[in-house]
Amino acid sequence: LRHSGPAYLTAVGTMSSAATLAVALRGAKKSKVLRQDLVDFGIPLFANIHLCGSVLTEVFFVMTVSKVLYGTLPSLGTMVLFCWVFLPWAPPACPAAR
Repeated sequence: LRHSGPAYLTAVGTMSSAATLAVALRGAKKSKVLRQDLVDFGIPLFANIHLCGSVLTEVFFVMTVSKVLYGTLPSLGTMVLFCWVFLPWAPPACPAAR
């Protein structure tokens, strides 16, 4: 946890797993507790697996913009439909998924 601060700041600042990957690898390699072969394999793998969570972030942003512009939130059905429609597009849109 001590070496992950820069990776968290990069992740929040860029919202990009591709941009965060190098910083996360550098921080994990400084750890004496983690095996280096697992670091080299696991961090790139799990950086791509979480991409489905990107759709949830996009739904949150849409809800925020809707609340600011229109004063109401979209219905639950609209949010579920948004997730269902855009979920297949999240991984190909990210450079780390290619």
